[in-house]
Amino acid sequence: MSSEAKGQSSRRGQARQGAAPATAKGRAAPARQAARAAAPVIEVTPELINRARREVSKARYMTPFRLSQALSINMSIARKLLKRLVAEGVLRAVAKNRRLIVAVPLPAEGAKEGS
Repeated sequence: MSSEAKGQSSRRGQARQGAAPATAKGRAAPARQAARAAAPVIEVTPELINRARREVSKARYMTPFRLSQALSINMSIARKLLKRLVAEGVLRAVAKNRRLIVAVPLPAEGAKEGS
C-alpha cells in the first residue's frame, strides 16, 4: 500500500472540518438551539406600519430592500409590510413576483393631482 493510500484511510473516520457538531440523532447542538431561541422576534406592529407609511410617502418607489434599510428591519418583515400597505391601498404594486415587490405610493385622497 502506498503512503498516499495510507493517508487517505486515516482521514476517513474524521469529521469534516468546519462542520457543525451534531448529536447522535442528527439534531443541532444545544448551544446552537439556545442561540436561536434568544433571537428577538419582531412582528408587524402599528408603530412600525406608521413608520413605513412615512418612508413610503417620501419615495418614488419602494422595494423590500429599500424599506428594510430605511427602517433597519429584516427583509422578511419589510416584505410583510409592503404586502400589507398594498392591501390597504397606500401603495400600488407595479411589478410583483414571488421574490420581489416593486410598489409606488398612491396619491393621498385629499391631494390635488396636477397643479
